[in-house]
Amino acid sequence: LNLGRHQEAIADLSKALRASPEGARAAILNDRGVARSKAGDPDGAIADYSAALERDPDFHPAILNRGAALFDIEDAEAALEDAEAALRL
Repeated sequence: LNLGRHQEAIADLSKALRASPEGARAAILNDRGVARSKAGDPDGAIADYSAALERDPDFHPAILNRGAALFDIEDAEAALEDAEAALRL
């Protein structure tokens, strides 16, 4: 991700997601969301963060990242809900 090769990272994380045990999938989905966000795909990022939270509702990084992505697309109300949820954890 730090090399700027976001599409490659997305592809690699998608492969890892298919090969990983269920317990690792929330973290991989969160990482793929970060890659999608950096690649300029906020909707894809939000979908990945949401999928991570379906697997682990208390996965703090995904809540924070989704809130930031929602703020970026100017959905301030949903972003605030995620920020408040993160504070409750």
